[in-house]
Amino acid sequence: MAKILIVDDEEGYRLYPSQVLTHEGHNVRTAASGRDAIEVGAEFIPDVLITDWRLQSSFDGLALAKAIRAINPMLLTIMITGFSAHDVVESDRAGIFRILEKPFDLDDVVTAVHDALTSRQPA
Repeated sequence: MAKILIVDDEEGYRLYPSQVLTHEGHNVRTAASGRDAIEVGAEFIPDVLITDWRLQSSFDGLALAKAIRAINPMLLTIMITGFSAHDVVESDRAGIFRILEKPFDLDDVVTAVHDALTSRQPA
């Protein structure tokens, strides 16, 4: 299955998706900050990044996605946000596969990951 990195400064938004996606058979790592995520991402090289748009660190989700995408150009990013998805769209969406608004169901995360991975497979 896929290697997934989940980044959020709120523990619940890291822990619960991690548990569900691990149960689905994915190899999941988490990070609480953008800086930690860069270190984990450089070593782990995820297929999918799930990150909060607004992290309480020097990196926001878009900067983090761009940094990890430099390591893995095939990276697919699922952005999660407590703001309206419309507010995120105004930013550079390069590499953003899907935006999930908080609060979301864990099934939404599983579906988004499945859809992202399916989109990479040849038809």
